Amino acid sequence: MPVAATTVDKADPTVMTAPLPALSTGEYHIQWSTMTHDGHKAKGDVTFKVK
Repeated sequence: MPVAATTVDKADPTVMTAPLPALSTGEYHIQWSTMTHDGHKAKGDVTFKVK
């Protein structure tokens, strides 16, 4: 599910948040990508569980 709106923390530009709908119990995998202020691409992934 693509996320339309993200926010970069003004106090810490290494922190980005995105609103998500309520999540059901289960395991989730997030893949993210962004462009840094100097034009480099950054990406990563996070897996987490909701109980």
